[in-house]
Amino acid sequence: MKVLKENSSYPEASLLSHKRLCDEWYVIQSEYDVDAGLKCICGKENIHHHHVIRNRFNNAVIDPIGSKCVKRFEIEQLAITCMCCAKPLGESNPYLEAYMKYSSVKKDTLIIGHRKCAKKLFIEPKMPGYILLPKAVISYFKNLGVSVRTDHFTSIEFEYDEENERLTPYIEMILDF
Repeated sequence: MKVLKENSSYPEASLLSHKRLCDEWYVIQSEYDVDAGLKCICGKENIHHHHVIRNRFNNAVIDPIGSKCVKRFEIEQLAITCMCCAKPLGESNPYLEAYMKYSSVKKDTLIIGHRKCAKKLFIEPKMPGYILLPKAVISYFKNLGVSVRTDHFTSIEFEYDEENERLTPYIEMILDF
């Protein structure tokens, strides 16, 4: 609470209620640190899930704040939804977690977040075993820095820089339908 009060937009933040103080903050970015090498503002070390929060009135930014502190302070979290079905993705969603190991997420991050949605991406025309990738799917992967090719029958090939190896678990989840 001390850090929130110090960065509050109110001159006498110590006079504010817990709720009023917390209401001026919201999450602008969420990340997953594989190495758990960060320390939350509360002092907890080795946090995996952490967030960047911003004060909606004075634009002060605090980073990192752990997922438990975000909940404890009742700070408005990111409403990340699946790009296919628009249903919310919780922090424990395996697709979101795999994606966050690759890159941080923001409110406008596009993510395929459910197995059934991943399956819908790959259209199967009337011929069994035939794979067709819609332009939207190719564009989605291109935005991730991945080129996609298919032989139209049995295989899909993904090509991307070795620097983006952290993307591999996310791609494998999408293909595991």
